[in-house]
Amino acid sequence: MSGPVVLLTGGTGGAKLARGLAEVTDDLVAVVNTGDDVEAYGAHVSPDPDLVSFWLADRIDARGWGLDGDTFHVMDGLRELGDDVWFNLGDRDLALCVRRARRLAEGATPAHAREVLDAETRRVERVLLEVRLRSGLPLEALDEAGRAALPGLVADGLVEGWHDRVVLTLRGRLLADGVVHRLLG
Repeated sequence: MSGPVVLLTGGTGGAKLARGLAEVTDDLVAVVNTGDDVEAYGAHVSPDPDLVSFWLADRIDARGWGLDGDTFHVMDGLRELGDDVWFNLGDRDLALCVRRARRLAEGATPAHAREVLDAETRRVERVLLEVRLRSGLPLEALDEAGRAALPGLVADGLVEGWHDRVVLTLRGRLLADGVVHRLLG
């Protein structure tokens, strides 16, 4: 029997365990404590999920908390202004928390508010999802390498009508992961 490894976790020890488990499984689900979440400095601070994320992304600071190489200029500035800084957040860490607070205020779910996708990841996600739609993927969503792959995909009977959109054939739908791989170069 196989399936995901599910870890109920929170705190430094659980984050380290998650990192270790990620070395031995490709299917890790971490259910992380949010009971310690707090509003601080105008931000939504979610220490345990962030800690697990930083460990899993290999971006943890040598102290075992916070982002590697982070600076503390904002916290230093708050102290200089006389604020009681009881919870020290690095500048990049604080930026993530401020963005999370803004996204929560806009109505995002906590899970979506934590999600941070860069432009390239959003492009990849778009290709992965839209190429599978009946209407297909707009050609402008592909980079040069993706456009260069189109003639081969047409010759292989995997896509059709690719002058303005990439539309999968029935065969292409059955082999969609391979088509996406070729489109992403």
